[in-house]
Amino acid sequence: MIDEYLRQGAAASGDRPLARFYSPKRESLQLAAKGKSTAEITRILPLSPKTVATYCSRVMEKLGLKDLPALIKFAIQHGVTQAE
Repeated sequence: MIDEYLRQGAAASGDRPLARFYSPKRESLQLAAKGKSTAEITRILPLSPKTVATYCSRVMEKLGLKDLPALIKFAIQHGVTQAE
């Protein structure tokens, strides 16, 4: 029963892969994808630089993203940010 619930949740958020992440993690990743530095993100969100870096690295790992270019590509493909 738990496995079925988890599968349904994954399918429902399939088109919105960031929806499954806690808001500060999602927001940190979105700001990083838009080119904001860790210092800029900490001025926007009430988080420490270490927390921002940890959130971004953990979410990128869970999404299978290896580096910043992959993050930016992911963000553009999923409507998190737009190519300029």
